[in-house]
Amino acid sequence: FFLSLSFSIFLYVMHILFSLFVAFLTLREATPFFLNLNSYNRGSIVRVYKTLIRDSASSSASSSSLFASSTSTESSSQRKKVVVIGGGFAGLYTCKALSEKGQYDVTLVSPSPRFTFSPLLYELATGDREVDDVSPTLSSVLPSSTTHLEASASSVSFPTRSVSCLSASGSATTLRYDYLVIGSGLRSGLRSPTPDCGNFATLEDALALRRRMEYLTTLQRRPKVAVVGGGYSGVEIALCVKKRMPSSEVEILQRSSAVLPAAKESNRELAIAALREAGIKVVGGFEAEAVAGGGVRRRGGGAVDADQIIWTATTGARIGVDLGAAGGPDDGQVLTDECLRVVDKAYGKAYRNVFALGDVAAVKGRESRPNAQVAMAQAGCVAVNIGADERGERPVAFGMVELGEMLTLGETGAIAGLGGIKIGGRLGKALRSAVYDVRKP
Repeated sequence: FFLSLSFSIFLYVMHILFSLFVAFLTLREATPFFLNLNSYNRGSIVRVYKTLIRDSASSSASSSSLFASSTSTESSSQRKKVVVIGGGFAGLYTCKALSEKGQYDVTLVSPSPRFTFSPLLYELATGDREVDDVSPTLSSVLPSSTTHLEASASSVSFPTRSVSCLSASGSATTLRYDYLVIGSGLRSGLRSPTPDCGNFATLEDALALRRRMEYLTTLQRRPKVAVVGGGYSGVEIALCVKKRMPSSEVEILQRSSAVLPAAKESNRELAIAALREAGIKVVGGFEAEAVAGGGVRRRGGGAVDADQIIWTATTGARIGVDLGAAGGPDDGQVLTDECLRVVDKAYGKAYRNVFALGDVAAVKGRESRPNAQVAMAQAGCVAVNIGADERGERPVAFGMVELGEMLTLGETGAIAGLGGIKIGGRLGKALRSAVYDVRKP
């Protein structure tokens, strides 16, 4: 018996060590491209394919200096000013990639003093992690060469190459740029959150939900929670809420017929099984129209009442910044070409010195799921293309091979897939936690 037990423990430990080793090699392989294209090699997880850029015939002398042609002819020995909007994965890793070159004056515009490692917000909401572990200060993770302006970008003027910013105190600032990078993410569709009805996307959202669940556990009846949206965030937070409040009644209100429509089939089946085991009800074909009076109103009639509503749906998500000819603040996403350059809606051509990435970018010809992994890869591509434009070279098209999928499944553990290896349960949870700890800036 003891020999068998010892052998089982040995195999279990070796499985963990092997999984961590694979994760380390995979992430080590991917990292160089994020920082420097010279480190790219054939075996890299993130791959960039060079592409020919069609010549853009300009209709006027003024537009020829704004829009991209086959190659850029603008060059100067003076240090270029780069303004990066957004302090999430897209913004932070763009600043990191540019800092490796050491030739730009970079300013990051973000209203928050902190960077949030969003995949760990679930653990923060349930009390398994604390703020400093999930959301370090930007000053501690930004390159020393980057300036952080603690303000919100309100509007952009492409003709004058300027960004208008407003701080929380009402102080206005205008920044001039040679290159602009828009990585501000999307504002949630729920515009007026309340304690019993909130979004789940930011540090403040997670902390608000954490406080709310502490209150709900004091009720003398069974609390009811409605999660709007059955994507990754919806499934993960529903399972985490059930873990934190086992006696609660949790429902997922999903517009499509099944949860996780973008996930791999095997992962979707595991998630559905975890939801079923946790006793979480999934209501398919539910298109949420509005929230009011402690309930979610369904388009076409009907409503679901709840003590707590958590909005994770992308319905109504918006840019939040006035980008002029490239998009208004209430638009869904910014259109970019294959090289992540922002496309002007009127001319239908890409600006040679303006880029967008992350959630806010709708990349031509791609249907990448908006997540941290994609944003980090796009940051490296943007840095490469800024350098290419400065040298008068052709830009490269964005391309990547995703490392895998990871999602937490509450009490049943997690799914962790890396390098073709998929691990579930508590071992998957341990691997997910270890990989995220490695990837934290």
